Amino acid sequence: MHIFDALLSSILVLVIIAALGLLARQHGVLKKEMAAGLARIVFDFGIPALIFVSLANIDLEPRRFAGTIIMIVVELCMIALAWVVGKRLDLTRSQLGAVVLCSAFGTSATLGYSIVSIVFLFF
Repeated sequence: MHIFDALLSSILVLVIIAALGLLARQHGVLKKEMAAGLARIVFDFGIPALIFVSLANIDLEPRRFAGTIIMIVVELCMIALAWVVGKRLDLTRSQLGAVVLCSAFGTSATLGYSIVSIVFLFF
């Protein structure tokens, strides 16, 4: 399965789930008070499961790792750069740790959250 197909099917699943959620909300099946619990289920279980299922069927080829290797190198460079800049600014140990961590991994962990937040905006 091509990676575009996996991504497209994942997004399609999210759109279908969102549409079903909107229909259920309009017909009174889902209450507004349930939104926080449902969002937590989606964030904690749904997205990781969706990513796993989408990636589990992809054939691993060495050329597919180029982007991963580039990302690792970029993150290591950002860690080094943030550490050097933080040392020059005489940051405390805890401040330096926060700057280094945020510089390297700032938004990569929350990439899927923005999509889900938009989809579940109507709750």
